[in-house]
Amino acid sequence: MFYHRLQKFMIVVLLTLHASTGSFAATVIYVETMGGLMYKSTDSAKTWQALANPTLPNAKGASAALAVDPQNTNNLYSYYVTPATSGRSGGTDGIDRSTDGGQTWTGTVLPTSAALPLTVDATKSNIIYLVGTLAVNGPLSYRSTDYGATFQAGTFPILANAIKTYAAQPGVVYLAGTTSTASAGGIYKSTDYGVTWALIATNSTVFGNTSNGITDLAVDPNNSNVLYVSARSSACGTGTAFAGPPPCGLIKSSDGGKTWQAVFGDDMGNVVVDPRNGNVYAGGYRQGTATAPRPTGEVVRSTDGGKTFTSVTTGLNTLGVEVHLDPESPNVLYGSQSRIVGVVNTGGATVPGGVFVSKDSGATWTLGSVDPALSDPNDEIYSLVALTLANPPAGVVNISAAGGRTDLFAPQSIVSAFGSGLATEAASASTNPPLTTLGGATVTVTDSAGAAQPAELLYVSPAQVNYIVPAGLAAGAATVAFNSGSSTQNQQIKLGPVAPGMFTFNAAGLAAGSVLRVSGDGTQTAENLFQMDNSGNVVALPVNLGAASDQVFLILYGTGFRAAGTANTSMTIGGQNAQVSFAGDQGAFAGLDQVNVLLPRSLAGRGSVNIVLTASGQTANTVNISIQ
Repeated sequence: MFYHRLQKFMIVVLLTLHASTGSFAATVIYVETMGGLMYKSTDSAKTWQALANPTLPNAKGASAALAVDPQNTNNLYSYYVTPATSGRSGGTDGIDRSTDGGQTWTGTVLPTSAALPLTVDATKSNIIYLVGTLAVNGPLSYRSTDYGATFQAGTFPILANAIKTYAAQPGVVYLAGTTSTASAGGIYKSTDYGVTWALIATNSTVFGNTSNGITDLAVDPNNSNVLYVSARSSACGTGTAFAGPPPCGLIKSSDGGKTWQAVFGDDMGNVVVDPRNGNVYAGGYRQGTATAPRPTGEVVRSTDGGKTFTSVTTGLNTLGVEVHLDPESPNVLYGSQSRIVGVVNTGGATVPGGVFVSKDSGATWTLGSVDPALSDPNDEIYSLVALTLANPPAGVVNISAAGGRTDLFAPQSIVSAFGSGLATEAASASTNPPLTTLGGATVTVTDSAGAAQPAELLYVSPAQVNYIVPAGLAAGAATVAFNSGSSTQNQQIKLGPVAPGMFTFNAAGLAAGSVLRVSGDGTQTAENLFQMDNSGNVVALPVNLGAASDQVFLILYGTGFRAAGTANTSMTIGGQNAQVSFAGDQGAFAGLDQVNVLLPRSLAGRGSVNIVLTASGQTANTVNISIQ
């Protein structure tokens, strides 16, 4: 066993990680049903607030799409259809918009039917795109440049299922078209906010034929040459990539759409790429088999840049699922039930509907709470949007200082709390171990057995407190009392023996740690995992695995996993199991945990690889390093 002391630079990064953010960012989830019911959650689908129904032309209108402004989550847009437009023929369609988070709505009637998708541009909130799938007079598109007050006919008429914009690519819009006509189907790209379009791949190029359509499109935010499309077909269900032209599933291009390769063969409805770690997720519909005839919802996951996919369905039991990222917590995913709520399937069993939540990157899922009004067997969740909430909920919010989890905290782990009036001044700990009073502020944690203990404080300010959960507290519900010296605020949290989180050097998820090289002659050399680029940004420094006689150990830092110990801690690097030689208390700094792992030599040349730590069955946030 060996320890490698933290460098001074790393100490500063770890202890001021959240103090430098200035504010807390939370997630808001909006859900809209086909029947026009709308709900909002700010606590990871635990509770829901019913919003005002959009202003439909009549009481029996239905919703077809929901879009939320990513820069102002109070700006909502809902596309509605009326009963006369069932099958998209006749009737009155339009856009409802809200500027107060769904409390009130204003409608704009469109001259002809469109349907979906509906998207707010990622960089210009005034631009809204609406592209039709079916319409009275053929496929139509609409575009607004005044926040949805008026819509003009779009410049490119096409049947479409997906339109995507990304904050990292201002002005760029991607459109995935279906195959009403063979010449029109495919993927289109605009570089001027949807004014003009260029075809980058036809359906024939993607599928090898013109008879199949794309259900969704995702572009890797960190590499615009990497594209994924999903497709549905009754021929799906093998769970493996097709050898020939795929009729469905997931198809990937690594060269900007010139060539395509099938990577997973089940029926897929949507696909997303996490910009923080490169993980790829797709949601869809797994066909039944002769021995298990009832189909189930399915999510598949790739942690190696889309090279391989694994089905992660534990806890999913709906007919179809669309998967969504939580923008603030890389481990958290949402699965929206995309078929009928409460429907009786061919097996005769009622299928529960609602929003499924995963807190371990899709490994397991639980059905979140859904408002009782969602009991109509003919209704369905049609849209789910999860975005960063500009204004966080009132009260004190506790998050793990490493990884950002909010659901569970372990004794002796570091927690960051955000709110207002938490302290009367800003102050940082000057002793190790830290004191329990800092800047006149204190934090006391009372566990489920009624035992109360003071917490050691690393940093305090009026808006933020970094503290260490005291040792010896019982698992279960706990109350954290924040005393500023003049007032006290209480907040509930949940304690458990293990709640792992990994520190990172940058927003891209670069693991905080170092490398220890043990040469064949026993010489030990410490090396960095990071370097500074020309702009002063922290970026990955590729690890050289060196000579065959070298042993290269990765030393990473986190919090919340010391109680698991080495025996109950495992790690995968680039999808490969790695040998953990130590996991526990770092020993020099309060609340800080350390894990040492031998890098497999088979990782040589892999480039960026994801790292997943699991401690006593709890999975930490995914981090990454680079290996040359």
